[in-house]
Amino acid sequence: MTTIDSPPMSVQLPARPLTLDDVTLLAAADDVHRYELQEGNLVVIPPANVEHYAIIMRLGGWFLDLLAGALPKLT
Repeated sequence: MTTIDSPPMSVQLPARPLTLDDVTLLAAADDVHRYELQEGNLVVIPPANVEHYAIIMRLGGWFLDLLAGALPKLT
């Protein structure tokens, strides 16, 4: 599995539930990770790796094959 290394990032979080504005500022400072706010809690999601993209391509091919079999022949 290949991973993307990113430099560590340190921030001072407020001693209160986070707001959308707080998360927007964090996300603007880091374009590698994905940030989500769930009930005032910060969730930081690492970037997808090569294995993730390979699985997405396989699933896409499988769905296209499935769809092609479900469509009537136009010839």
